[in-house]
Amino acid sequence: MSEYGLGEIWEYIISKIEETAKQYSKVNRAISFGLSEKLRIKAADTLSDREIILDAGCGPGDMTLRIIDKTRFRSYVIGLDADFNLLKVLINKLDPVSICCIDLVVGIFEQMPLREETVNAVVTSYSLRDAINLKKALSEIYRILKRRGVFVDVDIGKPNNRIIREAFNKFLRFITPIIASFYYGSIKNPWSKLHKTIENMPINRALLKIIMRYYKEVEFEEIALGGLIKIVAFK
Repeated sequence: MSEYGLGEIWEYIISKIEETAKQYSKVNRAISFGLSEKLRIKAADTLSDREIILDAGCGPGDMTLRIIDKTRFRSYVIGLDADFNLLKVLINKLDPVSICCIDLVVGIFEQMPLREETVNAVVTSYSLRDAINLKKALSEIYRILKRRGVFVDVDIGKPNNRIIREAFNKFLRFITPIIASFYYGSIKNPWSKLHKTIENMPINRALLKIIMRYYKEVEFEEIALGGLIKIVAFK
């Protein structure tokens, strides 16, 4: 497998993600025309019967809170993120009841501080493309999943069709910062770097092949001409 992932620009991208914390949810809903939240809801539905769930790259907690709401506190959720400041944003969103069924951990995809086969599900919500090294990240996710566990990913995709891919890249580079400026107050905002998070990711077809190397059964769904994807993979 090619060395997909952010590599050397990882720290820079993470610093930009940290800057988005306060406006993260509103801007992401706007630039995806509401589809990002719909995919989170679908992902939460898939996870509703899982006992121990890891939200990897949880950030300010949009997916984590959706899981807690959907499972109605039947699940124990671990929120993992490389940025402590983003985890603090999530902590401030938790109510006294929710905080009893969640633990937050600082860590990276490539070296998750969890033992083998310890969680029933792993979800990555618009975060897998932020891995330093995609191969190592996927290997770690597989390692910590119990047998018959499920890996769910919702994320920005990289369309297979070259023309669509180039058009989507232009949207991310030029239109997304304009939309974000209405919330952030300036055209020079962190979303101007969003396109960099998918530059070294495989196209959707290649990503599916990579996922299928690890899992027995994989469901792969493309939305918005491949601009968004949803993956459900069973170990």
